[in-house]
Amino acid sequence: MSTELRTALRDAVSAPPPFDPDVAAIVYAGVRRTRRRARVAVGACAAVVALMVTTAVVSRPHPDPDPEPAKVVRLDLEQAEPVQLDVLATTRGASDGPGDGPLDRTQFEGLTDDGLVLVNRHRNNSRPLVLGLLDPSSGATDWLPPPEVDNRELQVVDLTSERLVVVTRSGGAYGYEVLVFDRAARTWQRSEVQLPGGVEVHVGPQLALSPDDRLHLGTTFENQPGPVGWWSAPLTDDSPELREEPELEGVSVAWSGDVMVSADPTGRVVVSGPDEERVVSEHRPAGCLPLEDFPDAPVGLLLAGDTPVVTYGCQTGRSRIGSHTVIYQDGGRQVVEVPAWARSADEEHVVLAASGPSATPRTEGTFVVDLDRLTVSRIGDPPSQPQSAVEDGLVLWTSEEPSGDKQHTRPVFNVARID
Repeated sequence: MSTELRTALRDAVSAPPPFDPDVAAIVYAGVRRTRRRARVAVGACAAVVALMVTTAVVSRPHPDPDPEPAKVVRLDLEQAEPVQLDVLATTRGASDGPGDGPLDRTQFEGLTDDGLVLVNRHRNNSRPLVLGLLDPSSGATDWLPPPEVDNRELQVVDLTSERLVVVTRSGGAYGYEVLVFDRAARTWQRSEVQLPGGVEVHVGPQLALSPDDRLHLGTTFENQPGPVGWWSAPLTDDSPELREEPELEGVSVAWSGDVMVSADPTGRVVVSGPDEERVVSEHRPAGCLPLEDFPDAPVGLLLAGDTPVVTYGCQTGRSRIGSHTVIYQDGGRQVVEVPAWARSADEEHVVLAASGPSATPRTEGTFVVDLDRLTVSRIGDPPSQPQSAVEDGLVLWTSEEPSGDKQHTRPVFNVARID
């Protein structure tokens, strides 16, 4: 793959949520496998790659397709108003100075629904996972009892006032440690799941939590062109039995309470509630062509409350890929389009990132869409890390700054008020 295409992929899809597999790496792996197969057999299919979804999928019947014509609101990043937020907490991804300093790295991983920051720190030459909850108002950190596992590519699954659910790799190629922290009892429950041999090992699986508390894991198989496959296991079982979920193959789905949203690469978006199912879209955004090397690549999907937020990768040139986010409001009767990648959302806001060769100083950076006012504001530079969250009037985003040696950069993690 050309350097130009690799750069375009990285810039266009610069990041879903933490440990979520690095999307650029997934895309690159898919292209690499596709082109390697093409050299062996003419007409080989492109590999299907997957983006991190925040929640899980269940099988539902297809509703009758009859979406109403939508009013389209297009937000222009050129017109985004720069906003200086009230930053409450900041940490650097690495410490300056000699290697025997007290800390090598500390970073923010996410926000709880009661306004705390999940902090992850590494000590020198030490792998144990160390987590804490930071109160951004006081600056005090409550360091949690050690879960007694190694810190390997932590991924946040669910952070609430009652529990914390995170996942980290275990020692084997296909194993993952599932950790659930009971905040009232201050105890960890730990289990391990093993994906089938032969799945993709260079990037981690998608993770999603379904309403029945089953952890879903989605991944492709190494060197095979098929779509993402799914497996699930009970979240709180000490010895969970992995179950194949064939009906989930290839789709992006998210849950908010009893509302389920499914989004297909073709642009079909369906909202399913307890009383009805509604098709809110049947088409990709105008001018957003599927990616040439993998036209069936799943879309990015978030929920702003129960409003679908769908990001499409769009072919914008032979070696260029852009990002286009569509927010389907009022059951799809109004859609808001932004030329950026959605990274996190709550009922009132969507946080997006934009960068790449075609970006200008005004159109690259980290942006926030206010869903009530339908305005977009620029809150910072393009993100340097995948961590992003918006919750309980707070927003978490990353940037970068020169390191102490002035030759490298280091990530900066910020938490600020957004209301």
